[in-house]
Amino acid sequence: MYLMSVDNHLHDEALRCAQRAEEALSAGQQAEASRYFLEAASFEEQAAASMSAAPENEPMRAGLYRDAASFAGKGRDLSYAERLCAFGLAGFPPPELRNDLFQLMDDITRERLWGEQAPGIRGAALSMRLYGSGIRFGSAPVKAVMKRVDSLTGLFARTTQRIAERPYADLRKKDPLARPFMTEMAVDAPGSFGVTLKLSRLAGEQISFFQPDPQDVLNDIVSNIACIASGDFETLQKNIPDESYLVNFIAAVKEIAPDGNIVKSVGLSTKTKNIAFTAGQGEIKRTARAAVAALGPAAPRQYPEKLTGYLDIVDRKNGTLALTSDEGKVYKAEVKSGLEEVARKYFGCLVEVEYTKKRRAIILSDISSLEDAE
Repeated sequence: MYLMSVDNHLHDEALRCAQRAEEALSAGQQAEASRYFLEAASFEEQAAASMSAAPENEPMRAGLYRDAASFAGKGRDLSYAERLCAFGLAGFPPPELRNDLFQLMDDITRERLWGEQAPGIRGAALSMRLYGSGIRFGSAPVKAVMKRVDSLTGLFARTTQRIAERPYADLRKKDPLARPFMTEMAVDAPGSFGVTLKLSRLAGEQISFFQPDPQDVLNDIVSNIACIASGDFETLQKNIPDESYLVNFIAAVKEIAPDGNIVKSVGLSTKTKNIAFTAGQGEIKRTARAAVAALGPAAPRQYPEKLTGYLDIVDRKNGTLALTSDEGKVYKAEVKSGLEEVARKYFGCLVEVEYTKKRRAIILSDISSLEDAE
């Protein structure tokens, strides 16, 4: 019934082109896939254009324009995709399709603006954009944003420390070479939800010969996050050979990664680099533990690999914690070097930890909050 008054031949051609595009994509032929997706968009647009913008031609007309816009987006012609969304909205789409078209246009516009703005970022700045069902045009839950901003600013300091060839040390101790920059934050142009974090030095501040360039710090972070996003842990370990820095980096990136609920994708861009980060926290955890020996082996069989409980400070000086399980049992816990900054965020919170056993103490090798969703 849906295709009674539309040119079936055009619609069938669109589906055939889309199928070829997916096959090319699976074979790693991105240019060929884009060509087929754009052909699919053209055929679907012609099918939709054969119908007048009248209530009796809905929901068919709007559905065809929505599909055409989706194909154009996959083909990387974002301006074309935006126009197709507008054509669909210019008719009489029912509420569900109207929402689909608005959401698709919003997603496409964000991606196009990001691509256009990234090369024009001035100085040492990193732009972060969040996408997902819990993100709205220019707004996002505070926790979803600040948790990722906090993890990124932690990476700024750690990466600066590592590039300057400083030994891994507690950042709470005064080390001017670990924190030589002032971090500024500005809200980005409305899109998904975007902020720009800029590293800058105070006017008149003396620059040490050993301090890395802030642009090098940001590019290093984005390049190594790209390794995690693609599952290339071999390159990551070559880039970050020190075990503590490596554990810290992976733990921080897991905090920045999409949660699969509120945040479905995270975009990061500097003046010269950009990535779209879709690997979820669970996926990062699984692939990292399988690839990185520094994260430690699985716990011995006689002890559970995971524990749930509340994390409390016992000995700040020695970094000893207590984990009180759901059953009220208290475990003495130590934190693997590199993980302490993440653990510190969850003092007093309900958490799930993975650990290894050492005599009577458990060594936390991974930690995740079980508090209410962001």
